[in-house]
Amino acid sequence: MKCPKCNTDNAADARFCLSCGEPLSRKTIAVGTVQPQQGQEAKLIIGKNYEVVKKLGEGGMGVVYKAVHNLSGQEVAIKMLPPELSQDENIRTRFINEARLLAKLDHPNIVTLYNFLEEDMKFYLIMQFVKGKTLEDHIRERGKLSLDEAIKIFSQVCDALGYAHQMGVIHRDIKPANIMITPDMRVKVMDFGIAKLTGGSRLTATGIAVGTVWYMSPEQIRGAELDARSDLYSLGITLYEALTGRVPFNAESDYEVRKSHVEVNPPSPRSIDGSLPESVERVLMKVLAKSPDERYQNAQEFKKAIESMSLAPPVISSDSVATQPPESSVVQKKGNGIWIFIILLILVLGGGAIYYFLFLNKSAPSGASPLRSEQVYIPAGDFIMGSEKGKDDERPPKKVLLSAFYIDKYEVTNLQYQRCVEAKVCGEPQKFLVNQSPSAPVVGVSYNDAKTYCEWAKKRLPTEAEWEKAASQKSKNTEYPWGDEKPDCKKANFVECDLKIKEVGSFLSGASGYGVMDMAGNVAEWVADWYDKNSYLTMNTTNPKGPMTGTYRVIRGGSFKSTALDLRKSNRMYAMPSERLMTVGFRCAKSE
Repeated sequence: MKCPKCNTDNAADARFCLSCGEPLSRKTIAVGTVQPQQGQEAKLIIGKNYEVVKKLGEGGMGVVYKAVHNLSGQEVAIKMLPPELSQDENIRTRFINEARLLAKLDHPNIVTLYNFLEEDMKFYLIMQFVKGKTLEDHIRERGKLSLDEAIKIFSQVCDALGYAHQMGVIHRDIKPANIMITPDMRVKVMDFGIAKLTGGSRLTATGIAVGTVWYMSPEQIRGAELDARSDLYSLGITLYEALTGRVPFNAESDYEVRKSHVEVNPPSPRSIDGSLPESVERVLMKVLAKSPDERYQNAQEFKKAIESMSLAPPVISSDSVATQPPESSVVQKKGNGIWIFIILLILVLGGGAIYYFLFLNKSAPSGASPLRSEQVYIPAGDFIMGSEKGKDDERPPKKVLLSAFYIDKYEVTNLQYQRCVEAKVCGEPQKFLVNQSPSAPVVGVSYNDAKTYCEWAKKRLPTEAEWEKAASQKSKNTEYPWGDEKPDCKKANFVECDLKIKEVGSFLSGASGYGVMDMAGNVAEWVADWYDKNSYLTMNTTNPKGPMTGTYRVIRGGSFKSTALDLRKSNRMYAMPSERLMTVGFRCAKSE
């Protein structure tokens, strides 16, 4: 019988083609087969003991069968390199290389190699048979994954890659088709056919790229030397596809796709699916950086970022609107009443922090002017910035000396920000259902928007150091603005509360030692500094202003979607200056 695929002549009753493995008929006689007795089907036997059950798939590096060990009953997957491919020295070397690399690896999230055989110029990998579907199948059938599913799956892939990288193995072809998912959501990474040992000899000429074009890193496309960060880029593309239903770079030609990987920033994931949290976008844009130095540096770091991605945003009602302070024009008409109020306020508060009302008169093109904002005076002196108990980017803690300054007691509200929009100075914030109340803190504003507003109001964004001091207790170094007690819903608005943005000043018992409100939870806040994870190592300890340049700006304070851990006053977050996030607002500061 002639094979319809490769034209090889086979026995008349052959079930599989001798050369390429293509199914032929219900009866087969091939190399390694057991001759049937009368009335029985011939059985394709590999390695004397493995009876082929069915063909599972086929790729550029061979055919994969499902088989059963005829003594133990163990189900296995057998990857066969047929003779016409094994005659190619480069392909044969890659196949043998895959066997050697798999033999080095023993991890619950990597397919296990049981044996490696050669018969009549046919090479076989005897591997663990995994029941389930590939991630590619899941995406094809369902369009995309939920965030919960993605976190569970990709955390396991990170574990597998982290282990492989520690063993010196770079996969080089991470993609949905090479990630198997069992019915109980366990992950197995497969197909190390073009994997490479770190420092090992090349299987291709220098400058030749190998991989699957939609998932290849920029350095892989250029044919450069690869390390673990290339696999992380490919995994980032895979995560992008799993959450949005499409790859970031697609075109009519491979050339255009490759060019995009090297030169073009990926589209914002949230421009494809607006329901994705901004934390997802931040993680994806970082792992897909063109420069490996700007990505996550290892699989465990990427895993930690994946597991920190928050869930889909809740919907908030806009009732219970707090009264806004009157505009400056109204204050002038009722000045005596306001000053009586201030005197009473000082008597009630005692001699603690000094408060003043900042009246601003800058006129705008439309005639609108800033609403007044209450500020708190922070006296000159030192404090401890950072935390030895915190994340790597919070260490080492430093004693920092700051000059005196003022900082807004509350975050800038929707009503206050709208005046800047009406003045045609600020851009419209991105609208979310979580920020409709006039006295709720404005969100959906970028770092650039926040900076513009503060300058319009004749103020500025606080530095990271100023923000942390304002969030501190006066006489001791504590974990949270209010002290060392763990967060609760009376002190802060965070993920364990009712998942709604509250009006500014709603958590009186969460005030800092200086009387600054809402420094933990509700909405996080842009500050002036560029982000650098190592900035504390070389930080100037007198009025520090952070790095001179960078890619991301620092965010402080945590939000209504943050965990208790992220409410610590030393916790650092970051985002691109142009991002408009659902959970991030700002407050302004002013030098003395």
